[in-house]
Amino acid sequence: MAQVFSIGQMGTQSVGLKIAGQWKPSDAAHVDMQARLLPRTNEEYERCKRIPTEKESICSIRYQVDSIGKVTVHYELIPNPNLPEIPEIGMMFTMPVSFENVEWYGKGPHENYIDREKGAKIGKYCGKVSKQYTPYLKPQECGNKIGVRWAKIYGEDGTGLKITGMPTIEFNALPYLPEELEQASHMYKLPESDKTVVRVNFKQMGVGGDDSWGQKTHPEFTLYADQTYKYSYILTPIREE
Repeated sequence: MAQVFSIGQMGTQSVGLKIAGQWKPSDAAHVDMQARLLPRTNEEYERCKRIPTEKESICSIRYQVDSIGKVTVHYELIPNPNLPEIPEIGMMFTMPVSFENVEWYGKGPHENYIDREKGAKIGKYCGKVSKQYTPYLKPQECGNKIGVRWAKIYGEDGTGLKITGMPTIEFNALPYLPEELEQASHMYKLPESDKTVVRVNFKQMGVGGDDSWGQKTHPEFTLYADQTYKYSYILTPIREE
């Protein structure tokens, strides 16, 4: 599903929730799906979705599927220019909880954001999905990785999914949905997870909070609604060897 909303970190939560409320989509949306057959048994699907934000926006997603199961995703968001800055631009999907291992080539090993990345180094990292959660006093946005060339999510048998940026993505794999983090006032109130939640983003706006509370994100790290956003990535199945 298309993702244009996140709950924000504590540093900007008082400001961010007011903004996010205008971007948080409802369940109702108009979707057009078209498919056509391409040479060599490839297929192409396109979804054009009217996002029922406070002022309607348009999101177009094109999937190109080849004969071995590789999916190339092309994403375009046309925000309504009268809306405020965008918390997050990207896509989110869930996988079974058995896909508990994560590996990526990008900034790490700890979480990092476009305005919180100087201490993170580009490299190849791996770990458990559960360990990507940062235990803040109040559950909130966490675990993001920027500058990711590729990432893998896989089970104990080695099967899973590889995500390749074109050229890079922001990547997040956690045991919880954003709304589950938003609704829990303390960590012990988080539900027992039965899934792996994967977010493949173009970008997430910066954390802000230079004064540790309430300071808005700097303009260079803000995603404004006055322009079109595009990005692409590839999904490749990882099969058991």
